Amino acid sequence: MYTPIELLIVEDNPGDIRLYQEFFKSNRLSNNVTYVRNSAEMEKFLRREGEYEHATPPDLIMLSLRPFLLNGLQGLDPIRCHPMFKDIALVGLMGAASEEEGLPDRSAFTSYMVKPLDLDQLRSVLTKINSLGLVIGRVPTPAQV
Repeated sequence: MYTPIELLIVEDNPGDIRLYQEFFKSNRLSNNVTYVRNSAEMEKFLRREGEYEHATPPDLIMLSLRPFLLNGLQGLDPIRCHPMFKDIALVGLMGAASEEEGLPDRSAFTSYMVKPLDLDQLRSVLTKINSLGLVIGRVPTPAQV
């Protein structure tokens, strides 16, 4: 049996968040996607603190690299150091493919994607992650909704 994966997107740019929302909508992807703005919110989400106390743990975290590069990826410590989060796939979102070369620790990420997202890129990343995959399903017609 397949279950939709839970996605957490960490992005500080409201414009990029809007683009991600449009991407998921236009490609009819029905996964639950939660957006947080920074590493502090990400940590609260992962620990289910405050407004996130009832949050479903993510299977995949996609995060914009730019803010994390400014602090040497220290904002990733909650994921890298806590055993509860060791099975969460981490995908870095880059403005350009060359950003990967500037990473101090490439092993922190399962994979990378270049913004803006496209379906081929997402499919390629998900097939690299053994515990995740794509499911093609029937979209209900308006009469069925």
